Order: sequence, then structure tokens, then C-alpha cells
Amino acid sequence: FKHINFSVSVYSLLSPFSLVLSAQVAAIPLSRVTLNALVDPLRREIGATMKFQEGRGDNCRIDINGTVALGNHLLTIKDLKAVTGDSTLFVTGTVQNCFSSPLIGRFNINSPSFVIGEILPCLKVFRDIGKTNLGDEEDGGEEGGLLHLLDIKVDADLSFDHITYKNVNISNVEASCEISKDVFKLSSLEGDLGDGSIQLNGFFREGTTEPEYGFSLTGKELNLVSLVSALFPEFEGEVGGITDLTFELTGSGTTKESL
Repeated sequence: FKHINFSVSVYSLLSPFSLVLSAQVAAIPLSRVTLNALVDPLRREIGATMKFQEGRGDNCRIDINGTVALGNHLLTIKDLKAVTGDSTLFVTGTVQNCFSSPLIGRFNINSPSFVIGEILPCLKVFRDIGKTNLGDEEDGGEEGGLLHLLDIKVDADLSFDHITYKNVNISNVEASCEISKDVFKLSSLEGDLGDGSIQLNGFFREGTTEPEYGFSLTGKELNLVSLVSALFPEFEGEVGGITDLTFELTGSGTTKESL
């Protein structure tokens, strides 16, 4: 990685030993990554806590802790917890071909709370890191973010107690997704919205000047009063009733205003 400054400290040469890594990302002024790890070579396990704090005002801070095991080019995520704001993810799974390509991942992801407005700033930060450290055009690299530049294939099953966007809360969400090169595809998402239900399919694509996305949503027995007041709090007209609906959302960029 270019433009990332590292410092590493190792405490005790006995097994297991502790390792502390601190990194500053030049592309994100004042940003810092701190990793504290307990490495057990005999068991081929690493227990780690990592904190990422960006310093330019995008409000992206991520705390990660968990345990991974490595053997025969297979990385096993035994338990991993990632937290930013009120959003929390729990991850288990495997990554094949750790020292070659393509990386092939299979994950189970669970979350008690996932706030989209908190996740978007972090997507922007990681995209900028990927462009600066992996794909500077002026250095002969490619334009694009991390997904565009990594040779990776991922399948994941997802389960969320709550997903929040603005004042909309979707509960009991079950979904599956896949990542291949620079495209994230979401399929089979189903959840409850008030007394109604929704189904969602869509994609997120990197590798362009701005990331692109498109989603198609179908809702059944949705309360219009609750839905309109949540999505459009400044709306002063009168609505009412229960409805079924279908709509599509497309756009580009990484800010809430672009959605």
C-alpha cells in the first residue's frame, strides 16, 4: 500500500505474543488505524482489536475486535464484531486463497442495528483510501475503489434485526448478497415495515468516477401515513390508507443527498 505510514511494536517473544500496529493514512489527514493483536503461532490464531478514526470530518469511526485462524491458505473468521455509531455487525466465515487470487469468501453476517446514514461516510473514506493507495492514475494505476481493485468473490447471508434509513425502520431482515470484482449484488432481501412487508433487490458498482447503485423495491400493505412522514418529514399534504407499491431507486455518489 502506498501513502500509508506504519509503526509496529512487538511485546514478548514467547508464544503467544502481543503486537501493536499503528498506521496513518496520508490520503485521509489525521486519520489513524490502531491494531492490538495477540498472536498464537502454535494454534495459528490471532485475537485482535482494531480502531479506525478518520480526521477530516466525515464522521467515520470503526471499532473491530475478533478472532481469526489461518492455515493451508484458508482464513477462518471465528468471531468478529464491528461497531460504528449505533451500527453493529457480527461476522463469521472463511476466506480461501489468502496468498493468491481470487480471494473467495463465504460469510454469515448478523446485526441488531444497521444505520445507513452512518455507513455512507465510511464507504466514502474507504473508497478514497483504495483510490489513493491502490490505484493512483498518475502512478499508472486504475481509477476506482477497493472493490474495483481487488480480485475477490464473496457470498454472504445476512440477518438484521433493524435497518434504519432516515426515519424508516425495517425489521426482521433476511437477505443474501454477492460481490464479484467491482459489483455488489443484493438479492432476496425481505423485511417488515410497520404492519406491512418489503422485498428488495439491487446492486452497487464501483470502478467509475462515482460509485453507481440501483435498487428495486416492492412493498405490501404499507401504511402511507407512516411511510410518507418518515421519508418526507417536510411534506404538508394529506395522505392516508394502506397500499402496495413498487419503485426503483438509482443514483451515484456516496452522500445521503445523492440518494
